[in-house]
Amino acid sequence: MKKVLIGIDKSESAFNAAKYGINYAVANNLEIGIVEVSNYAIGNIDAGVLPEEADKTNQSQSKANVGRLKALFPDVVMKEFEPIGKPVDEIKKIIEGWGADILIIGHQTHGLLHKVFSTNIEEELVNHINIPLLIVPEKWCK
Repeated sequence: MKKVLIGIDKSESAFNAAKYGINYAVANNLEIGIVEVSNYAIGNIDAGVLPEEADKTNQSQSKANVGRLKALFPDVVMKEFEPIGKPVDEIKKIIEGWGADILIIGHQTHGLLHKVFSTNIEEELVNHINIPLLIVPEKWCK
């Protein structure tokens, strides 16, 4: 094993999983990749916000999330991936292109409405990637 890919978003659960993943990678002398996928933005034409502007805003937020990790681990080299698209598709492309050996993500619990009306990214990843997936529990924190 040589490369660890860590998937993040703006949640505290993802941040905790990233801390776990970075510590794991450092302890095992592994390369670290950090990915935060921004979904395609539709913008709000009526409010004068074009999709391209919304995409830039989302990517700025992604950079801020990675910056938070870099501030916590200033001496650790991390390769950044900030694609725009469908999360599972973009993560799969990065896994294949970069050659990740394991993917680490955080788990979030959601209410019934969220479960009914949205997709489960963890389940989609398990069904679409060909490397181990480590899911860090939501309440894990060290």
